[in-house]
Amino acid sequence: MNGPASHNSRSPLYRLIALQAIATLSIGLVCSLISFEAAYSALLGGLVFMLPNALLIYKAFFAIKVGSARKIANSMYVGEAIKFGLTALLFAAVFVFVSPLNAPALFVTFFVVLMINSLSPLLNGRLNDS
Repeated sequence: MNGPASHNSRSPLYRLIALQAIATLSIGLVCSLISFEAAYSALLGGLVFMLPNALLIYKAFFAIKVGSARKIANSMYVGEAIKFGLTALLFAAVFVFVSPLNAPALFVTFFVVLMINSLSPLLNGRLNDS
């Protein structure tokens, strides 16, 4: 379905990704007032959440063909498992390869973007009202 209905069903997902990116960049900008290290650590924290989440969104909502509910549910479970593993791998890579690192900035940004994702049903309702 490539008509208007499919565009409307995707727009909340695009808004969610945009909101996550805006939050990541905003926190990175605020952290740049502290130090360059805090700024790039904050950006990395947002990316550690956003990249696996974007992969899950693609796999779950854009890559699945219309099929049985079981196939769709299995695709969601596989996508969540990949998201979890990729998040752990990205955290490990950041801690191994990035030095110096401002861990509080990394984790605060990760947590804020996670909360945006978790609260997206509430945020989506407010975004649709405006």
